Amino acid sequence: MTSNNSRKIFVTGASGQLGRLVVEALLVRVPTETIIAGVRSPDSVVAQDFRRRGIEVRKADYTEPETLLAAF
Repeated sequence: MTSNNSRKIFVTGASGQLGRLVVEALLVRVPTETIIAGVRSPDSVVAQDFRRRGIEVRKADYTEPETLLAAF
């Protein structure tokens, strides 16, 4: 991976089953600050766990397209 710290990896559906696995796999490969977790519910237990671990969390709900624009 490049040493350019301005690059981020945005995981959509990060609080779902597959999304959580993707985030976990990334955590062993890239710095925590490069990961952004897109979640439907930023107040969920999973989102809170991501924050506690230093992962940026953004609301990205496919049923609310305006949240996607803001998240990305």
